[in-house]
Amino acid sequence: MYQKLAADTRYKRAQCLKKIIRWLVERHGASYTLLADVPKVTRPSPRAITATGKEREMLLRRAPLHLRCYILLCSDLALRKSTAAAICPNNYDSERREITFSTKYQNRLTLPVTAELAAMFALYTTDRITSYVSQMSPRGHNTASSLSLAFNKLRKECGITKQLTSHDLRRTTAARVYDLTRDLRKVQAVLGHKDLQTTLIYLDHHATPVEPSILELAKLNPHTEAIQ
Repeated sequence: MYQKLAADTRYKRAQCLKKIIRWLVERHGASYTLLADVPKVTRPSPRAITATGKEREMLLRRAPLHLRCYILLCSDLALRKSTAAAICPNNYDSERREITFSTKYQNRLTLPVTAELAAMFALYTTDRITSYVSQMSPRGHNTASSLSLAFNKLRKECGITKQLTSHDLRRTTAARVYDLTRDLRKVQAVLGHKDLQTTLIYLDHHATPVEPSILELAKLNPHTEAIQ
């Protein structure tokens, strides 16, 4: 199970475990030999793959409705794949045109949605708890894993040879918001990160053109309880 985790997650958990052991040694006299049982994990290099504007348009052009919605959530709003798969009408305020949700670490985050997403959401108002992506899909329920597989298949159909993932769309938006604003706190707020160091990992990139949807996101101030 441990080996199935992302490299960065394995590294962070190993570091956290070492801190706990050192605390036990200092406060409760535990043995330093416990550190030998912690897996040796090399800190991974930051992933630097981002999508070009052309690649994004290719994906959107070929994507069925539910996958298009998923891509827009991951790209235009920089959502994690699990969050994008779960956003439902209960998360959406149509009057303010904003979604509010809990982040990975249970912080509340509010982001503005683009005009295209707002138009999509307007068609699905009866079922308040089923995700938009699942309501749009012919097969019904979709998980983050099934959507990742569908995205990978779509990427290959589009002839995109680099190993682009839906999470890389989140990284792409982070990079472009920074290119546009040069404001790390703005990027941190959009991504919903509690730790600015995590945000910095996302910004190992080359400058790329900014799409109108990213411009809209960067201009509007996202609200988050994680950023004080």
